[in-house]
Amino acid sequence: MTRIPALRTLAIAGLVAFGSAAFPVAAIDVDFDIAAGISLSDDTRLFVNLSNNHYGPNPDVALTVLRKVPNPGNDFPVLLFLAAESGKSIEILWSMRRSGLTWAEVQFRAGVPTARIFAGLDNDPGPPYGKAWGHWKNKGKGKGHTSGVHLSDTEFVNLVKVQITSKHFGLSPHEVIRAQSSGKKVEAFAREHHYNRGGKKPSGTTKKSSNPGKGKGKKK
Repeated sequence: MTRIPALRTLAIAGLVAFGSAAFPVAAIDVDFDIAAGISLSDDTRLFVNLSNNHYGPNPDVALTVLRKVPNPGNDFPVLLFLAAESGKSIEILWSMRRSGLTWAEVQFRAGVPTARIFAGLDNDPGPPYGKAWGHWKNKGKGKGHTSGVHLSDTEFVNLVKVQITSKHFGLSPHEVIRAQSSGKKVEAFAREHHYNRGGKKPSGTTKKSSNPGKGKGKKK
């Protein structure tokens, strides 16, 4: 896979970050692949790029961290989300995670209220998040952070992906979750909306998936 020269990488990523302040992020083409050289499915590669374009982190830091994390498709979007919500760099957040903390513990230490994970979910979303939502509503809502809420890493990652997709495309998180309830992964849902809106593919992927500052992100 052809790598994009470093200066061009910085220029393109910088334009993406600048443009997101004035235009709907979902309209930005993903023709620069920040995950170039990393083995990912097409849907995962697109989601990583959509997340990167949505939050517009420092490109040098983003590239460095992306190549350090063991699971880029899960770790990188969560780091971007928590960076945007906390104002901390993705490097600091990754050092917390790397120390052995769960994602919920990283969220707590970063000072991000659990309400941000459930933003827009005022009603029971049903499976696969109904149980976690119930814990939050009955024990954790209004108490600040993770008090009384038990989210596994899988639940946390998936809820963050729901939030990113919801914000990026201007949709209700309930709509994203309904698609999951019918068996569609968040990444597949995001891919369909991206291409339906005329979005381009990241360099090096096929059009259709085979699997139907200081690194701080910008808060959306």
